[in-house]
Amino acid sequence: MQKKNFVSMILGTIGGILFALGMCMCLLPEWGAFNQGVVVAVIGAVVLLAMVILRRRVEGKPAIHLNGKAIGAALLGIVGALVLGVGMCMTMVWNM
Repeated sequence: MQKKNFVSMILGTIGGILFALGMCMCLLPEWGAFNQGVVVAVIGAVVLLAMVILRRRVEGKPAIHLNGKAIGAALLGIVGALVLGVGMCMTMVWNM
């Protein structure tokens, strides 16, 4: 395994776990940790963003370049994540 793949795997795992745990802390009122969950989720998102930036730098690629297709795909991903989040809230928080 190449070093860049190993580093990406470790950062992706850590960032994903932190982000997921933060979202659980925010969405489960039984835990009573909304503010702490927001902080943990933001830290996870920062780690994931750092992973993308480091990976592109190691591969010698320029900074993230957005064109029409990339913006459309990003918007589709954002809408999908929002729909997933609303569905989770409907089942876990609002008991629908």
